[in-house]
Amino acid sequence: MVNPFSLAADKIVINEETLRDGEQTAGVTFLKQDKVEIAQALADALPGAILNAGYPPISQAEWEAVQAVARATEGAQIECAGRCRRSDFELCYTAVQDAHLPRVSFWFPTSQLMLDSRFGISADEMLAEALAVLQHGRDFSQGRCGLDVALADASRADMSFLVEACGRLHEAGADMLILCDTVGRMLPHEVTPFVTELVTAVPEAGLIFHGHHDLGNGTANAVLALQAGAKGVATAVNGLGERAGMPPTEELLANVLLRPDAFPGRTLAADSTKLLPLSQLVAAKANIYPHANKPIVGASVLRRETGTQVDWMQRDVSTFQIVSPEFLGEEDIELVIGKMSSHGSLQLALAQQGYVVNEAEVQYIFKRVKKLTGVQRQLTPADIAQLVAEARRL
Repeated sequence: MVNPFSLAADKIVINEETLRDGEQTAGVTFLKQDKVEIAQALADALPGAILNAGYPPISQAEWEAVQAVARATEGAQIECAGRCRRSDFELCYTAVQDAHLPRVSFWFPTSQLMLDSRFGISADEMLAEALAVLQHGRDFSQGRCGLDVALADASRADMSFLVEACGRLHEAGADMLILCDTVGRMLPHEVTPFVTELVTAVPEAGLIFHGHHDLGNGTANAVLALQAGAKGVATAVNGLGERAGMPPTEELLANVLLRPDAFPGRTLAADSTKLLPLSQLVAAKANIYPHANKPIVGASVLRRETGTQVDWMQRDVSTFQIVSPEFLGEEDIELVIGKMSSHGSLQLALAQQGYVVNEAEVQYIFKRVKKLTGVQRQLTPADIAQLVAEARRL
């Protein structure tokens, strides 16, 4: 019998963390209805993904929100997280048990640094406890949920211990093992050998890489983990998450979908045209909005001012654009009038804004734009309307 909770070798799994790690962004709180709405939007954009709905042990309200997500969401696996405790597992399982494909994850520290600072026990003692909780979870759930284990601070743990831990947890029935770069300390060149060694040692395990963006390497590290053989990665919409956040879901998806040559033999189920509304939904609920130059979903991605580039793109849009409007479900690139405009791009931008002008008028407006942008930083719609009106009075 096929285990519905195992991870396929030819699929890229997204362990989507917006509702759990994303909500750990300082100052962000998702209410129950927020979680339900975001979860379905995630499932629509990422059919079949594993959505971590939250952390039920923190409050009754969180338990109820996770339960609501589990009951309402269609088209995705619903997971929730707790500590390495039998009571946490039971609480988590009751929250997600009504999902079509429920999963429960629990975490335990693997680096001696974390073990010493909190528990004062050895890594071997901690692993024994994790194995006991995993066995309890198997007995308690009777095979009705996925069993996921997060190895916290794995990037600072002893590699020989990680190999042993992954092997024993896999043999004990863990469906997914989440390798955490908990404080985002890894540099890209460290990810490949790290993941490769563990994949080689435990090839049948469902190894997932969970990175953070503290040093700005989150997306790159996630991509390299996939290329090194990890079956999936953890992400969060708009890069939400603790401190500097996680690899943004939209960035990871764009890397895989737009560069499939870099992931031979593997596929990712995703609808890129839903990324912008998903980003906007999460931003509104979190009250944290992406900056203009944010990859994939930032406002500047589909806006252009530089005349040279606009001119080239009239011949072939791919000369200066990899993320196309079509990829994001949009119709066109917005042309901005400013200091970098060329004569040709100005004419196109005016037409896009609904202005019908002749050649002499364009010449006048072009000269005035160059003069004005020497004394003011931006041209407003009112400025453009004024320039067009002046040109027409010539």
